Order: sequence, then structure tokens, then C-alpha cells
Amino acid sequence: AGQHSQAVADLQAALRADPKDFNCWESLGEAYLSRGGYTTALKSFTKASELNPESTYSVFKVAAIQQILGKYKEAVAQY
Repeated sequence: AGQHSQAVADLQAALRADPKDFNCWESLGEAYLSRGGYTTALKSFTKASELNPESTYSVFKVAAIQQILGKYKEAVAQY
């Protein structure tokens, strides 16, 4: 768990330097997911997909997390 916390801190620092880095947003989403932070992961993947609409990975992750959170209508719209 400590590694995930460090990863989150490092990624947040990187995003302060470059808030438009969609790869960092995706990585931050993964770090939050790995420690069960679905809501914060959802926000990170949503931001990544806004910055890079071509990334099907981010869009898929948004839909998958919405499904986990019981937001089925939103998930279907994403898929």
C-alpha cells in the first residue's frame, strides 16, 4: 500500500508541473484503483479522456468504474 501512496504523491507532483499530461492522469487513475479509490480514479480517468478523447483506454476505464459504482446508465453511455 505504501508504494501506491508514493505513486499517487509522485503523479500528483508531476501533474502540478504539467496538468495536461493525460498519461499521468491515466497512471494516477490506476494508482487510485489499485488502492480501491474508485471515485478518485473515476475523476482521473475522466480528466485523461477529456485531455485525449482518442484514448479508448481512458473511456473504457471510466465506463468500467461507473459500472462498479452502480452508475449503469452512465456506463452504457460510455461504452
